[in-house]
Amino acid sequence: MRNILWSIGLVILMGLPAAAQESPRYEFFGGYGYIRPEGGQANLSCWHSSFASNMNNWFGVAMELSGQYGSQTLSVTNSAGATVPIKASVNFHSLAFGPRFTYRGNERMAPFAQVLFGAARGNWKRPSIVAGEETSFGAAIGGGLDAKLTDHVSFRMIQAEYLRTHFGTKPEKSFRIATGFVFSF
Repeated sequence: MRNILWSIGLVILMGLPAAAQESPRYEFFGGYGYIRPEGGQANLSCWHSSFASNMNNWFGVAMELSGQYGSQTLSVTNSAGATVPIKASVNFHSLAFGPRFTYRGNERMAPFAQVLFGAARGNWKRPSIVAGEETSFGAAIGGGLDAKLTDHVSFRMIQAEYLRTHFGTKPEKSFRIATGFVFSF
């Protein structure tokens, strides 16, 4: 029993330096984002951003905003009743909020996990047979890894998320990644 208490005490003492590290109050991320939506073949990319307010060393609230653009191949039933592939121009935007959990036990690397809830908007522009726009509930779960470059700048090596939306008649499961720079203040 005595050895167990000594072991627990040693683990607690080793964790004190990590708990004493200061965490940034606010973090802003801006960079490149890519999404591969389900429901049609597509590769959409452009920008991804987030803002996080950290309540303490490990817990914060994040808001993410992203926009990806490109083309998507959709299956459409024509007037003869045949299903044909149509290549459509599409814009995809999302806005979501939720908790973020960050491990700051390492001075140079900060992995994080988050769960976000919000809205997603798809806008199919051309051709006219598929043109239209729709807003859907969106949820994302994932995480990432930030590498500290200076006291106020980090490089987000990767952020990867499973994104669920509901356009049309069925839910879509998508995969989203992002990379860029984090500014802390």
